[in-house]
Amino acid sequence: MRWTEYAVGFLVFNLLGALAVSRCNACKLICRLIHRTCPASVRNSAFNTAASFATNTNWQGYSGEVTMSYLTQMLGLTVQNFVSAATGMAVLVALIGIYPAQCRYHR
Repeated sequence: MRWTEYAVGFLVFNLLGALAVSRCNACKLICRLIHRTCPASVRNSAFNTAASFATNTNWQGYSGEVTMSYLTQMLGLTVQNFVSAATGMAVLVALIGIYPAQCRYHR
């Protein structure tokens, strides 16, 4: 694969994950699934949280126990935490694999 294909795959994968977490944060249906009342996040806060977990900075501008359901924290934030670190390591492995090929190509 060329580096551009790696980059597009990486960006699309992380964008879809961030959008899923953002929708999960803003949706009241997730709270209703576990019989717990919690207010839906404001869209700006939901996007901010999703972007911070997608970039593995984990910034939270809210009280997680009050604002988010346990299901949202488990399925959304915890999965995104793991996936963002895993994609970073996958990019490192891809770069290590591409570098020797680029060196041979330029000789």
